[in-house]
Amino acid sequence: MRNQLLAVLGAASFAFGVSSCNPQETLSTSSNQENVAVAPRLESLPADFIFSGSNARTGIETDDVTIDESNIVVKAVQDGTVVEGCTYSFQEKAIKSVPYGFVDFSASYAAVIPAGHQIATGTAIHNSQLKEDNAHAVLDYMRELREPVVSFESTTQSQDINSAAVLEPFVMMPQNGRMAIGISFDAPSSYWRLAAELTVFDKNGKQIAKVDGIPVEQHSPNNEYSIGFDFTDTQAVTGAYVHIKIEANEYNSQGERVFGPQDKKWILDGAVDDTYKLENGISKGIAIDISRDFTPTFTDVSSEFQFVQLVIDDEVVELD
Repeated sequence: MRNQLLAVLGAASFAFGVSSCNPQETLSTSSNQENVAVAPRLESLPADFIFSGSNARTGIETDDVTIDESNIVVKAVQDGTVVEGCTYSFQEKAIKSVPYGFVDFSASYAAVIPAGHQIATGTAIHNSQLKEDNAHAVLDYMRELREPVVSFESTTQSQDINSAAVLEPFVMMPQNGRMAIGISFDAPSSYWRLAAELTVFDKNGKQIAKVDGIPVEQHSPNNEYSIGFDFTDTQAVTGAYVHIKIEANEYNSQGERVFGPQDKKWILDGAVDDTYKLENGISKGIAIDISRDFTPTFTDVSSEFQFVQLVIDDEVVELD
């Protein structure tokens, strides 16, 4: 794109009049002049983006997020006004049509939300589908069922744009988190069965999703089944939380519920326990193993997001 300076000069017309009765009267003059100019711009300014996890250290586990650079949007602001026509080209990895002078730049990345997205999901899982017979494996299974939904934003950087200008990399920080829960029950007999439900609240305490009670198969030994939940959404921000209800219930040989003092129930409430609250940049994981004597063991399996670049070459999508 070639910089152009356009100027339109209106023709000036002059009218002269002289009065014999007042020779000192000044000449009258009328003038119309209009200037229209388009400020010069830098054709292309290279831009790099670093997708970063949170500042917290969560261990060696990671939760993969596929990044599609076509979703990156760069905003340029000059003198308090958004610069029109100044956009990021992911093909050229550059910001196009950048005005000269002081400019404030910021970048954002809208989460990729698949069709039919559900804020929270849950399922009963036969242990033959798991890598190991424990709650950690249940949690991993739930994470692998779908990718996390994550949005990103950078801080603002100010630059004096000229032909030699160089931008700092945009550090893209996650604007939400994720939470997955795995529940495993080593039932003392086939007459005991596991059930659980998940309720999700946003950062203002408003219920936004619920996965109703999930019982395991009624006609199989309960220790062959586990239960998993997953909450991933742009509303999974710091301050959002979950409420989990878990039950171990006894049934007789006819499959009828036996109500008695041995029934077991656990309530895990993020409204009062920060363990079950979301945190931006963290893929929280809670593994709950319930033993034969009905003692639950809670393991924190939280991880950071890891970023996988989406590469499109000749219409073939590859994960690099």
